[in-house]
This record gives sequence, structure tokens and C-alpha cells, in this order.
Amino acid sequence: MIIEHNGHTVEFKLPQYYKKIGVNCSGGADSAILLYAVCKYIKDENLDVTVNVITCSNDLKDRWNGRKAADVINFIVEELDFKNFDIHYVYYRDAQAVEYFHEVEGKLFQDGRIQAMVSGITQKPMTGDTTIENIEGKIVQLRDVVLPDRETPNMPIWDGNYWNPMANIDKKFVAHMFDYFGVRDTLLPLTRSCEAKPLGRFDPDFEQTPCGKCWWCLERKWAFGEY
Repeated sequence: MIIEHNGHTVEFKLPQYYKKIGVNCSGGADSAILLYAVCKYIKDENLDVTVNVITCSNDLKDRWNGRKAADVINFIVEELDFKNFDIHYVYYRDAQAVEYFHEVEGKLFQDGRIQAMVSGITQKPMTGDTTIENIEGKIVQLRDVVLPDRETPNMPIWDGNYWNPMANIDKKFVAHMFDYFGVRDTLLPLTRSCEAKPLGRFDPDFEQTPCGKCWWCLERKWAFGEY
């Protein structure tokens, strides 16, 4: 499966010896469309591959990640009639940190639950005008914001048994992927990009109300035209 847009390409192709894969799904737009694309590729190619979904549900985000990821999985099961899901691993930590990811993923590798790990990491906005106005009218230049979880362009698509198919695209390409698969109006509303922290006791409305000010809200608006 090859997707092309504005001079960039994303290819989905697994080596035949991988039969059990793990896919990180945070409940955000990037990881949701990644999981959808991986599952569609497996189904279309009739591959004998099982998919394990891995989600860090953390205190700083009021543990919404697990709920959003479950909605994404349910959508894929119904939309694609996908039968190859094995286990959804939702682990609970104080924060969403890389060291926790590697700890859990390493255990799954060690136990033979997965043979390859798939990540939806993308680039910061790379081309065009990256100026955006937040919900309070403040102008932000997205390209100038330093984010520790974003890599430099041209990072490897394969790094050992870690597969990063979206490593060299930005969120405008991600938005194109939603359109390419025809799921912008159905899958995207199930996701959350906002990184604002909830205040007080759990309020289910919090998950439906992005702040419109954090960097991740603005990146989503830049790509999709909405929070």
C-alpha cells in the first residue's frame, strides 16, 4: 500500500517473517489513522499477522487515552470487518513518557507477544505557512516550537524491529490520509489531539472540549482546519 501527497510518500509493507506486531495507539489522530492503515493493509493483502494495540493511559491526561484508543479499535473492527486484533494492552502510568513505552514494549518482545513495533511518529509542520491563530487570537509559528518528541527529517523508517512508516511526513499528510481512506467524518471525531490537562474530578465533557491553545490543538487546526 503506497500513499502519495505533495511529493511525499508513505508505504505500508511488512516483511513476511513478522506475524505478530504491536501498534502504539494514543487515541490521537496520527496513531488512529496509522492503526487504520496498518489493519487495512493486512486485510487487503490477506496477511497472517495479528495486531496488538498498546496504549499508555496516564494521570496527566485523566487517563482518556485508553478510552479513545478503544473507540478507534472498535471503529476499525466494524468498518473493516477486521479479525486480526489480539490484545489491547492499556498500561497506567503517571505520565506519557518514552521510558515507559520502551519498558512495556521490551517486555512484550521478551515474552514473544510481538515481533515488531509500529509507531505513528510524525514531523513538525515542514512546508507552507505554519502560522496559526489560537482560540484566544494569539498568533503562533508552529515551525519554531521545539518539541522533544519530534525527530529530525529523514529519520529511518525501519530502526531494528521498530517500524515508523510516517516518520518523514507532517500532519497535513496525516489529514490527507483521513481523506484518502474516506474516514475524516467518521474516525477523526473519535480522536483527541489536545494535550491540555483536566482540572478537578473527572468530567466526561472534558474529552469533547479541546482547549484550542496548546501546540497540539494548533497543529490539528493547521492540518485539518478544526480542533
